[in-house]
Amino acid sequence: MVGTLAITSAATQVAAAVDTECVEPLSIDSCAANIKSIFKTKYPEQADMIDKIVDRATKSEEFIYIFEQEGASAFRIIENSLIDTLDSSASPCASTDETYYTSYFIPEVKQINSNFCGPASTVMALIGSGAPDYYYTTNMTLTNRWQQNVANQMPQSKGDGAYVYEVTDIMKNNVADRNNYSYDYRGFWDNSYSTYLKALDYLEISLIYDAVPILMVDSTKWFNYYSGGDYRHYMVVECVDIVAEEITVVDPNNLNNKYFGRHNISFAEFKEMCLNTDEFWIIAYMRS
Repeated sequence: MVGTLAITSAATQVAAAVDTECVEPLSIDSCAANIKSIFKTKYPEQADMIDKIVDRATKSEEFIYIFEQEGASAFRIIENSLIDTLDSSASPCASTDETYYTSYFIPEVKQINSNFCGPASTVMALIGSGAPDYYYTTNMTLTNRWQQNVANQMPQSKGDGAYVYEVTDIMKNNVADRNNYSYDYRGFWDNSYSTYLKALDYLEISLIYDAVPILMVDSTKWFNYYSGGDYRHYMVVECVDIVAEEITVVDPNNLNNKYFGRHNISFAEFKEMCLNTDEFWIIAYMRS
């Protein structure tokens, strides 16, 4: 099952329009007003949801960083989120009795310090996606060196966490494009059921292409194995099992051994996170 994530809405290329209409000096507030106006014209009955997504997104540290790098064109992130939520023509794949997984082995890589969940997850995703120069190993000295090398490629993060944008660039630069697919990211802020379905869709399609998705959650408290532990955190997705209704993640957390390693997250837990968290991000193989 390979679904399409091609955007067919008449509201496409909104980011380009926002980029054009935002006058100098650029500001997030003026661009946010423009994208709200564009989408409310097409979806007037969804005005409250549009306000919610745009307002949450533009307060996100991740989005603010990307805006600082790209200017108004960064609003393509919010455009994608709005289309995922509002446009029924961009529907998710239908679920079938299938299991989605990468054909490469993913080692359990523990982050080398409290801030390196991003670099550690990136290393696991590179290995699990068959990237050159990254391979399955239980040699911690080697995986620790890879983590540091990856972190060194994230100059804006400066070792203090990792920006989604930087993680995506590393994946994009190390995993070959195929069939108009390459690594990209999506931000989610709307707490809707359609977001839950669309998030599953992105994870499944990425795994079909043997490209390991990376999940960044605003809080881990929604997942039972954390027993209420509340962290903003990266982890990788190894498998989506439609039959068992479970997502297998490999978690690099070094704070507690009960967090580290492989865990099964039920669809119910994942849906609860999607419906309640302020934001989460997926870095995955997506249609260009």
